[in-house]
Amino acid sequence: MSNQDRAAREQAGKERAGREQAALNSPAKRITIEVCVDDIDVARAAVDAGADRLEINSRLDLDGLTPADNLVTESVRLGVPVIAMARPDTANNRFTAAGFCYSEVDKRRLVQDADRVLQLGAHGIAAGALLADGAVDEPFLQELREICTGRQLVFHRAFDVCEDWRRALVSIVRGGADRLLTSGCAMKAEQGVPVLAEMVERDEIEILPASGISSANAETIVKQTGCSQIHGSFSSAAIGTGTGPERVAARIRELRVLFPR
Repeated sequence: MSNQDRAAREQAGKERAGREQAALNSPAKRITIEVCVDDIDVARAAVDAGADRLEINSRLDLDGLTPADNLVTESVRLGVPVIAMARPDTANNRFTAAGFCYSEVDKRRLVQDADRVLQLGAHGIAAGALLADGAVDEPFLQELREICTGRQLVFHRAFDVCEDWRRALVSIVRGGADRLLTSGCAMKAEQGVPVLAEMVERDEIEILPASGISSANAETIVKQTGCSQIHGSFSSAAIGTGTGPERVAARIRELRVLFPR
């Protein structure tokens, strides 16, 4: 390791320690817990256990597609903000840059999906699109912003497979998104802490860390990044935790012990 690399690593360590100490010294801030669901029973259990916001989807096994109408209408009755995924089922819906590079036909489908879920009462949408070179499709993002007038626009984890995250962040902010759902361009949020912390510090857009967050690492992620919200399905199975809704409720109650309202 060169002296320059060693100095950079030491400086990064000092900055991280400073953020953690500041978080420990400051009054406890409220942490918003957003829960990603594709089932109304899980949604109810999540809200009852203390979820502050829902992101509703279909097909979480495909990283989330546009939800069915009945899931939207039933979820908005639960009394918390509801963000609906707007992501059509395309021929290539893999979690890759190519999977978020939409044809014009798919863009029209996405716009129709967005219109529909908003008309059904969703408080906002989660959406995103990339260009062939891995950059954010900023003109399309601006079109979605117009559709979401008065509602929230969340740019989803397409960001995490973009070519250049700093360039992408500029486009997302300029395109009018309110919030960015991201793992910090890593497989898991815990691995993406340096990028997440830098984005939070820039304070240009709400940063919503996601991927692999649990009661085991949430407190560390919050302290190291300075974020004020976390996202997850919180559905990993463990012995004795019961059905899907029961598992999710148990995980959220654990988080609420760490982050009381």
